[in-house]
Amino acid sequence: MAKMIPKVIDPQVKSGAEKRIFDMFEKDPLTKDWIVMHSYGIEKHPTLPYGEIDFLVLAPNLGFFAFEVKGGRVSREHGMWIFTDKNNEVNTKSRGPFEQANEAIYGIMNHVSLIENQRNWKNYNFGFGVMFTDIIFQVNDLDADQKQVFDIRNGREVGKFVINLAHYLFQKYRDLNLSKIKPTVEDVKSFAYLIRQDFDITVSLNRKIEIEEQRILTLTAQQNMCIDGLFENPRCLINGLAGTGKTLLAVKYAKDSATKGEKVALFCYNLLLAEYMNEHFKEYPYKPVYIGSLTQFLEDIVLKYRGVSHGDYQDASYFYQSVLHALAIDVLIEHPHKFEKIILDEAQDLLTKDYCDILDLLLEGGLKHGSWYLFGDFTMQTIFNKQLDIDAMKKYLSNQTHYTNFTLTKNCRNSFQILAEMNKLVGINQPHEDGVIHQSLVKRIPFKEKQDQVNIVDGILDELIKEGIHKNQITLLSQYKFSDQFIEKLSKWKLKQHEYNHKGITYSTIQKFKGLENDIIILLDVYTYELKELIYIGMSRAKASLYILEKKN
Repeated sequence: MAKMIPKVIDPQVKSGAEKRIFDMFEKDPLTKDWIVMHSYGIEKHPTLPYGEIDFLVLAPNLGFFAFEVKGGRVSREHGMWIFTDKNNEVNTKSRGPFEQANEAIYGIMNHVSLIENQRNWKNYNFGFGVMFTDIIFQVNDLDADQKQVFDIRNGREVGKFVINLAHYLFQKYRDLNLSKIKPTVEDVKSFAYLIRQDFDITVSLNRKIEIEEQRILTLTAQQNMCIDGLFENPRCLINGLAGTGKTLLAVKYAKDSATKGEKVALFCYNLLLAEYMNEHFKEYPYKPVYIGSLTQFLEDIVLKYRGVSHGDYQDASYFYQSVLHALAIDVLIEHPHKFEKIILDEAQDLLTKDYCDILDLLLEGGLKHGSWYLFGDFTMQTIFNKQLDIDAMKKYLSNQTHYTNFTLTKNCRNSFQILAEMNKLVGINQPHEDGVIHQSLVKRIPFKEKQDQVNIVDGILDELIKEGIHKNQITLLSQYKFSDQFIEKLSKWKLKQHEYNHKGITYSTIQKFKGLENDIIILLDVYTYELKELIYIGMSRAKASLYILEKKN
């Protein structure tokens, strides 16, 4: 069976014909070792500003092929192609599907040759075709040969069709005294890697949902390797510093899993992060069974079945540390809640023996046989789980079952300057994804007394707004809770406590903001850089510009 990219077809694809062809490629045993890309974007199109091909097939020993898919009725009158769908809606085009597919494959081959010229990719076998899912297309003209036509006469045999097309092309070139190279398995992987550096058309992930409802986000090469590995391994521990895309990957993997009909839970610890993750599914047709804080989930079931909540205790911390887990385990034994797959983001906050016992109860097959994926920064962000010994926890998990480790190293959130300042102040050595020096601002501003920060912040905000920065692009962070007096002194800015879909300038503690980000971060109350974890978390929230207000000493 082919390796499909993306792993599941985007549920927003309306074409039933494309869905059927996707299923055929995925299930045909003849497509073993093939890579099949659906809805592949072509930036370097030969005749259009931007193009797209329905399917791009990379097949070892055969070649590289672009296919257009057409469902419903097809006709051509006076040179115009007419397509009629199942609802009798008519679409007319001057460019036919054969011309589209032909231009697409030439555009792709030219693009790859420019990226990597050590191999002359144009000497490899490549071709195109059109796949008609509802008709017999038996028209012989200059547009195409019947060998380039897949229709209902082929049944579901897409693999056989591509093989026959490849042999037809090899013979055609031989008749012209030309030879074409047959790609090896490694050639196919290299080709796929080259084009996936620029494109990865996935179920959309939105860095800023309130601004861009459905923007396609290109995954980095390292993230692509990780997401592919998640589908191949039932249990994974994914470790990465801030800005390496852990939450992005967790949400994407949850989307793909839900789209496949799996009963999945997407958990985290931070309530603000839970809101952020829920927003990614707001307009999405397939959702995990549960999205949100694991602690909140346990609180809800304990309240439902035992009638107990943290409000029943004078010391809420005692409830969370000593009561909640025991009550939750009792409830889950009596009233099982089972998920086929658990995805846990910010896992460093929850990776304790107690929570592992709970995950064991929540998973079908338990920790040993179930499917679980733990995303976390086990190096720099263990502020809520100070006792975490990641080596001991890994040993504990290894004693329970076999699992796979992935490490994400490259920062793809922060600008080069922000990352460089973090590396210097916190003492890490995190590489940037592309090494490009993005022009952004990192400014360290000294203050004598705590109250001096009011005037400094007022001046920064005034400057940013005059430069045309939107208020919702700015967040103030501190390791301490913001006092009412501080907020009152900046009343003209109408600061709001941070929540998702915020409309103005927001503020939050660093602790609550962990896992989130904004374009501009103003980091207050920096009295020492010895609190490396907190400083690191605060600094790494900034995508574009960072202001650090530090004690003068």
